[in-house]
Order: sequence, then C-alpha cells, then structure tokens
Amino acid sequence: EPGYKIMLMDKETTSFVSVVLGMSEVMRQEVYMFERLDQTSSGENMAYLKCLVYIRPTRENIDLLARELQKPRYGTYYIYFSNVVSKSDVKLLAEADEHEVVREVQELYADYQALSPHLFSLNMPTHSLGE
Repeated sequence: EPGYKIMLMDKETTSFVSVVLGMSEVMRQEVYMFERLDQTSSGENMAYLKCLVYIRPTRENIDLLARELQKPRYGTYYIYFSNVVSKSDVKLLAEADEHEVVREVQELYADYQALSPHLFSLNMPTHSLGE
C-alpha cells in the first residue's frame, strides 16, 4: 500500500527482518522508520504514518501492543504475527482498539531466521528444545 510507513517490531522479529530485507527493498516499500515495541516512547503523534507491526505473539508483546493501541501514535495499524496468535489475544487487542485504527491482522508463520538459502535457525535457546 502506498504511503510512508513505520515498522514496529520486537527484538526477535527485528533480527529476522534485518537478515531478509535489504535497505533498498525497505526504501522501495516507503518504510520511513523502525521502532522496537518494547522501546517505544509516548512521543509525538504521527497520524500521517501507517504502522506495520511484525511481532511474535508473546504475552509481553500482546500487552505492549494493546497499550500502544489504547493511545495510538499512528493513523492505521497493520498487525502481522510471526506465528499463531490465540483468539483471546486477538479479542484483547480488538478491545484495546477503541480508536479503530487496526486495518488488518494476519499470521505469517515466519518464526525462524534464514542464515543462508539452505540453513535456518529457530533462534531458541537449547533448553527450550526439550533437553
């Protein structure tokens, strides 16, 4: 969609995107700025920007995003989760969206990091693999 955008991500999805997208591709998509969801400030209102949210559906991220939607800084939000998000979390976000700024919510199933064409990482500590 045309128009200037901001990308709002978490720590993990920031590293996913940095491996996959080059700066020239980002510029072609009119992405103006990158922000981390856990490091946002209650800074200036930029309602003229579209916000592309790409985060893992963790409890912390859902809570942070709900807080962002309660006091939106951007005109519209397009939310993309890197994995399955629960119906209860979608409901929580819908309730937080009192200003009706969310235009789209999707699951992308991209919760891994491509290291090369034939190698990827789930970016998980070894203790979470059942050892």
